Amino acid sequence: MNFDEIYEGAIEEGKEPKKIFRQAYDGAVIATSYAEILLNQAIKKYGADHPIQYPDTAYYLPVIRALSGESVTKLGDIPPILNRKRDQIKEELTFKNARLAGEATVYAAEIIEALKYVEGESPYVEPWTGFIGDPVVRKYGIKMVDWTIPGEAIIVGRAKTPELAQKIVSDLMGKGMMLFLSDEIIEQLLEVNVKLGLDYIAYPLGNFTQVVHAANYALRAGMMFGNITPGHTEEQRDYQRRRIRAFVLQLGERDEVKTAAELGCIYLGFPVVTDQPLAEDEIIPDWYISEPDYDKIVKIAMEIRGIKLTNIEINIPINQGPAFEGETIRKADTYVEMGGSKTEAFELVRMVGPDEIEDGKVTVVGPEMDSVKEGDKLPFGLMIDIYGRKMQEDFEGVLERR
Repeated sequence: MNFDEIYEGAIEEGKEPKKIFRQAYDGAVIATSYAEILLNQAIKKYGADHPIQYPDTAYYLPVIRALSGESVTKLGDIPPILNRKRDQIKEELTFKNARLAGEATVYAAEIIEALKYVEGESPYVEPWTGFIGDPVVRKYGIKMVDWTIPGEAIIVGRAKTPELAQKIVSDLMGKGMMLFLSDEIIEQLLEVNVKLGLDYIAYPLGNFTQVVHAANYALRAGMMFGNITPGHTEEQRDYQRRRIRAFVLQLGERDEVKTAAELGCIYLGFPVVTDQPLAEDEIIPDWYISEPDYDKIVKIAMEIRGIKLTNIEINIPINQGPAFEGETIRKADTYVEMGGSKTEAFELVRMVGPDEIEDGKVTVVGPEMDSVKEGDKLPFGLMIDIYGRKMQEDFEGVLERR
């Protein structure tokens, strides 16, 4: 199958959204020109043989490595790659050319970001992550490609209010999604005390071109876990579409460079949903659409990306989901301790008959949490009765371990 067949039928003949195609073209020209300026400055200052690399990765500059196969190790390796990508930016306003302009923009962003690491390994300070190293990709990569983590949400821009930003992120976290955050939404979330960082699989990448670190993360997962050979572009794009299941939420004002980068995401199979109104000639059905209602935007994005969840959302004040199994809780974040090496504890699942169970009933024996002092250590027992027509005693131990 030709990967580009997935876009067939998206645009009706005679109703081409030329405005968004023009935005992608203009944005790609701006992005690649800016990358060229910064690259020329770096070569002039350091020389063409000066090394360039991201920290903690064996994949050189991962976007380029994954899509072109080239092993960029020094500044002088980059000009022919950038020139080749600039040559594919065509002024003819078609969906295909817009996607190619988007790909060129992703390359430009990767180059711009990598140049920031030429002078040192840490151009960003906390809470911003910048580039995320291979150990983190390996830690969560299997969970991402086997859908324990059901998908990847890339959120760019600024929500209408910090509270609405929190609403969207809490919704996604409750569904177990991996989050990549870029631009003002990071400050908005910190303002309302949303916990972000590697431990929460919610990565505050930074601003502007830092969003490319979501793409180079996903592409490394394809090389690591999909065994995609570097440079096998169509196989990589197919893997991203089938296994990674990412989408983009574009919040707040749009500009040409953002639009071009988002067409780059579409090139990788990631649809885009914005909270901004779109004119008819800015909409690409199923690929670039508007949903201004913050109560619906996550649902719509997951629907067009084909993510269907069967898990039950649990209304608790912390992030939860299979992705956090086995994770350590920091002492500073602990209010009360039960089990582990601190106190006696057990978990027991019992199979019962239909007349022995009341669905949803919860009984607390002992003190409620709001009556316990911070720092207390208590014994703990969790006993769950289960009835099901196909339930078997052999399943009890399996459910206890889950």
